[in-house]
Amino acid sequence: MLSKITIAGMHNYSKGAIWDKLELPEGIDKELFVNEVLRQASEFSLLYPDLNFLTCQIGEFGKKWYHNFERWLKAYQFEYEALYNLDVKSTITEVGNNKENTATSGATNSGRNASGSATSNGRNSEDNNHYKAAYDSSNPVITEKDSTGATTSLNSSEQNSETSSSTNSESMTSASEHSITTEEYRRGNQGITMSQEMLLAEYNAWSFNLYQHMAEIWVSEFCICIYN
Repeated sequence: MLSKITIAGMHNYSKGAIWDKLELPEGIDKELFVNEVLRQASEFSLLYPDLNFLTCQIGEFGKKWYHNFERWLKAYQFEYEALYNLDVKSTITEVGNNKENTATSGATNSGRNASGSATSNGRNSEDNNHYKAAYDSSNPVITEKDSTGATTSLNSSEQNSETSSSTNSESMTSASEHSITTEEYRRGNQGITMSQEMLLAEYNAWSFNLYQHMAEIWVSEFCICIYN
């Protein structure tokens, strides 16, 4: 029987140093992964029996599968309701502007007209007459006549006019903005798929083991899987 170099033998020989260059996403237990590889392939021959080359290739394996392992881990840790097939969240935002203009104006006019007139006319006259009587008559007759007279005339008039006016105006503008956000969240069973079918799918999903699947990929790339 030919001797063979196994992954368990190389692991023990290097004291675990063959895994030093292996980098895994945060959240994946590296020690658990290594132990799962050793459990599955401890008796299988290595495809790369050179220690340095094997160590380098294990590091490259981690780089190549890093993104895949990261996505599998997120899916593995995702929280959901097993019997719900509807999970919809929608957000509606309404934005509006209100603008109001108010203008007032007014005018006031007031006036007063006053007019008046006064006219006075007067005339004064005075007569001085001289009388004599005839020798044979007892009735005097006017022999001389003096007449003086004065006339005065007064005219006066007065007129007043007063007018006042005032104008006022006022303008006011107000503006406001409002925002209304409405969130709608619908979840549950739409009724398209029976709850029993979803429960069976949940069971099959959790039959998958992340570390076992990762170890199987590693073994398929680094080991010669021959069973004695």
